[in-house]
Amino acid sequence: MKSGRWKRVLSAFGLIFLGVFLGWLFPLPSLHADEDVCIPPVHKIIRTGYLFNRFRSELLASNSTGQHYMNLGHTYWNELVRLIWYDETMYRLTWRVIDLYSPAIEALLDGEEEKVRVSQEMVDEMLRFLTEMESRATPELREIIRRERAKVPWEKMVGLSVADAWEALQMNVPGEVSP
Repeated sequence: MKSGRWKRVLSAFGLIFLGVFLGWLFPLPSLHADEDVCIPPVHKIIRTGYLFNRFRSELLASNSTGQHYMNLGHTYWNELVRLIWYDETMYRLTWRVIDLYSPAIEALLDGEEEKVRVSQEMVDEMLRFLTEMESRATPELREIIRRERAKVPWEKMVGLSVADAWEALQMNVPGEVSP
């Protein structure tokens, strides 16, 4: 039991260290100057990092649709980081989407996916995020966003349980090899 507790403490310390290190490597100069931008507290960043790690390792890595999205993320990593980290609008929209989708992802990972439903607000904010990302992306990434966005039956997702939405997503994005 003691070993598990120390692993959690060391893992949390590692995430804090990573956050400080990334903040040092990739400062947010334009965001620090604007007092309207709310930089999330450290505990929220750590919790989100932990949830994202679980999402990636427990869900995305376990099926072809998840692998497809992970491959796209790796392929376009530098541009995605630049867009999300240094563009104030994208930074705000990213945290908005994270706030809306975190409970659904948590439910999916914890086996409570029938208790959470996809809301119209979730779909609207994701589409807004993708529209803004597309407008700022390079032509190559812009085309990928358009192609991937067209695969998802967005309006049919509203009202579905997270389990049903995840299943529908896997049916529409079968996980073909990304370019």
